[in-house]
Amino acid sequence: YIFYALDGATRMKKIIVDLLAYSRVDTGFNELEDVNLNKLVDDYRVLRRRLIDEKKAQVITQKLPVIKTYRLPLVQVINILLDNGIIHSKDDTPPMVEISLEETNLNWKFCVKDNGKGINENDFEKIFFVFQRDHENLGYKHSDGTGIGLAIAKKHVQRIGGQIWVESVLNEGSTFYFTVPKKD
Repeated sequence: YIFYALDGATRMKKIIVDLLAYSRVDTGFNELEDVNLNKLVDDYRVLRRRLIDEKKAQVITQKLPVIKTYRLPLVQVINILLDNGIIHSKDDTPPMVEISLEETNLNWKFCVKDNGKGINENDFEKIFFVFQRDHENLGYKHSDGTGIGLAIAKKHVQRIGGQIWVESVLNEGSTFYFTVPKKD
């Protein structure tokens, strides 16, 4: 009973922390700054070294540019997508998450692709809402996630003026795309 009480308290703490993060999404938009995307990914690798080592994950990038945007929201979106790509991996395959960027006339189009369990097509929109996860279709018995991460990512991207969406095939992986408008 003590184990269940502690586990419940730990999960509740995670939910509260994630809800606070979700409620604060409108902050961090003070000033545009030059964001070195290579450094952003390197910082992620340092911050999440334990997770990367435990899962034997690879985070692959092309040479990424420096872009002018709001730093904090972009950091959070990329961290959430990279975390999800590593955490929701197949049991028998080391996770591989690749981040790339395409420049269009008006936007920077980010692509975060993983080789994980994938997402049921019927849930492509649902996963971007608070407390929504795709457990049933992926055979999850327990997940450390709270179902708030992608909602935070969507709120950040929309607040910046971009769009976010996913393409996925069950058991083949997911590719998350999001756009960041170019700023002068």
